[in-house]
Order: sequence, then structure tokens, then C-alpha cells
Amino acid sequence: MAAPYIMYHRPSIAAGGRRVWATACMLLLCTGILSAQELSVTRFYLDGRDQTANTSVTQELDQNGEVCALVKVETTLQGLNFEAGTIGVWKTVQKEGEVWVYLPAKARRLTIHHKDYLTLRNYEFPTPLQSARTYIMRLSAGGKTDDNLANRMPSTRQQFVVFKVQPHNALVHFDGTVFEPDANGVVEKFVRFGSYDYRVEAPHHHAEVGKVVVDNAKHKVEKTIKLRPAYGTLKVGSTTANGGNVYVDGERQGMAPLTTEGIPSGQHTLRIIKPLYKPYESTFTVFDGQTTDLSPLLVTNSTRVTFTVGNNAEIWINGVLRGRGRVVDNLEAGTYLVECKLNGHRPSSASKHIPAGSPDITVPLEAPTPLYGSLLVTSKPSGADLYIDGKRVGTTPYFSAQFLVGTHIVAVLLPGYDTVRTSVNIAAGQQSEIPLTFNRTPQNQ
Repeated sequence: MAAPYIMYHRPSIAAGGRRVWATACMLLLCTGILSAQELSVTRFYLDGRDQTANTSVTQELDQNGEVCALVKVETTLQGLNFEAGTIGVWKTVQKEGEVWVYLPAKARRLTIHHKDYLTLRNYEFPTPLQSARTYIMRLSAGGKTDDNLANRMPSTRQQFVVFKVQPHNALVHFDGTVFEPDANGVVEKFVRFGSYDYRVEAPHHHAEVGKVVVDNAKHKVEKTIKLRPAYGTLKVGSTTANGGNVYVDGERQGMAPLTTEGIPSGQHTLRIIKPLYKPYESTFTVFDGQTTDLSPLLVTNSTRVTFTVGNNAEIWINGVLRGRGRVVDNLEAGTYLVECKLNGHRPSSASKHIPAGSPDITVPLEAPTPLYGSLLVTSKPSGADLYIDGKRVGTTPYFSAQFLVGTHIVAVLLPGYDTVRTSVNIAAGQQSEIPLTFNRTPQNQ
């Protein structure tokens, strides 16, 4: 019996090639889709304690001279490019683990490019950026947040650095950034293992600089820093200085006796101004945390002066009424205008020079010169008693060729008639006339 004949069918080489090509194309397509991953922002916020954008060594000015805003983009990606539309990106600085992007104030959006990722286009800030403020942007690449540097190192190689500073208004310079402490004087920063320089500074204190090493994932690094004061306290007081105005380096501190804190350490100029004393000036030195106690001795610059004048006239010194007839006063050395005044008189005046530190002196003054006019008083009927300024001067008719100038009260009395009262103004060198007519009293009519 003959063996059966079996026919084998060999697959076509061309058909197999087409299947391989299709599979390869699908793989390439999938690879391209997977590789074209997106950039995204996982967090964006204003860091109110970060002063980098407002510190002279790290701030940038835009074309208008205004301080730029700073966006710190936290990422390990290299080769990022940034656009901000027509407002423009002013400057970018590549830092380890982040990129500093300086933008003009009022910028509203940012576009980020990278050759291996889809463009993050026109990311819109929550509010327009403010001048001299620092913002933090955490960037995610391909759905993986990059801010913990997971692509570069294990997360266990990180730890907190905590600064506790006094005074609480000190600024902490750390890792190229300036931080303001919270109300308790604390600054916290989460960093990778490594060695970091720091500087802590505050007004009127000595700055402290140093280095911290972060190398233990189980224990945070804590630095307690109390800055040494670069100032001291000034006390000023003495028998002659008390009551004087105290100036330090030209700035008024108050009136002695006084205690003033916060005077910067070093040499200063003290000046005391007090009436009746010569200006006092000297230099003094303030030491850190210590009190400088000064008892200045001021030298008198005055003389006790007695002014006298006749007729109990008013005595005016430099336009100020100081008394009548006799005035005793302590005056600083100098020249004074002294005037004597009296109603109905021409004032007298003279310049008087008062020497410094002289014994008590008496200065007689020229009395004011009387000024006269003439007065004529007549009445019908005549023979009436005449009173001027309350004093009887005679009977009508009455004439006086020398009567002091000024306003006077005139009263005329005659039995059986009503009393007549009037006033008269006497002018220098002129005659004033007063003709009077009586009316009988009712019982005498």
C-alpha cells in the first residue's frame, strides 16, 4: 500500500513582513505618545517671608527701573525656556533644584517649554505679580511632582534646618535666599544633605555668619542664634545740664536728665543747649551692651541785671513787657533793646550790652518824655467845679497850657444843676475846647 501524500502550506514571506512592520509602527507610535508627557503646575503661592526679590544683592530692575517679581520654579529639569507674552521675561537664573524667573510687575501668565515635554502654555497666575515679591511654583513633569527631587536622590537624604533667632526681626540669609522669621523668630527650610552657609543680621546688632551641615535624615538641624547688641545706653544729667536740650550727633534726644537706649556702639558727639549757659559740646564712646553715664558741667553765660526808671514807667526788653519802675532779671550775654513806656509820654529806648559772667549790675534807664496839649473848659453858668480823671482841678472857666496827651474823663458840678460828664482827647501841641451848658435839676426848675 502506498504511503499517503501530505501537502504542506508555507506562509508567504511578504505577508509575514507586513505584520512585523505593522507591529513596529504601533510600538513606535505608543512610545511617542508615552514620551510626549505634559508639564503642569502642582502648586503656586506667594512666599511672604522670602525676601530674595527685595534684597539688593538678588533683586532685579526691569526696563522702567521697577523691582521685578521673582518666581522660583522648583524643578530638577534642565533646559527649560520661559515666555511671558508681550511683557517679557526679564531674566532667568539656573539654581540647584530650581530656576529663578524674574518678571516685570503685573505679569499675568507664563509659558514653559522643554524639548522632552509638551509645552505648558499660558499658565495664568492667581493674581497679577507684585513688584519685589517672591513666588514659589512647583512644577510636575509627566505627572510626577519634581519638587522632592525623586528623580535624582532618595527622599531620605533630606531634612529640616530650623533657625531660632533673637531679635525676632532679624533676617536669615540661607542658601542664597533671605528669610523673615515668624513672630517667634523661627525660620524653617527643608533641604537636601549638604553644607550650607548662613548669615543672620538685624539693625543695631552684630551679624553672625556660619555653616550648617545636613547629613542625618532622622534629626533636623537646629540653630539658636542670639545676636550681640551693637548698641548701648546713654545717661545724661547734672546740676547745670538738667533742663537743657540734649543732642547726639545732631539729633535731639530730649531734655536732661535723660536715659536713652539704643545708641549705636562707637564714638558720638554730645551737645547740650540750655538758656543762660554757653552751649556744651563733647565726644563720648558707647560700648556694646553697656551704659555710658555723663555728668556735663555747663558754664554760665548770664548776668543778674537790675533796670530802673522813674515815674513807674513800663520796662520792655526785646519787645516783651518785664515790669514797671524796677526789673531784676538774669540775662545771657548779648545786646538788648530796652524801652520805657508811659501813657501820655514819648517812649525812650536804648541798646544795652550785657557782658557774660559779670557781677550783678544796675542799669538806670531814661524816663519817657511827657507830651502836652492845651485844654479849655467853659460852662453856662460858670463857676462850676471841674474834675478831670476824678481829680478836682478848679472851676470853670478853666485853661491849662500843659495837659498830658491822651483821653481824659471830664466832670462838671454846679449846685441846682445836673452834673455834666464827657471825655476829651488831648493831642500833642493842640488845644482842645469843651463848651458845656447846664440843665437845672427838676426840683430847681
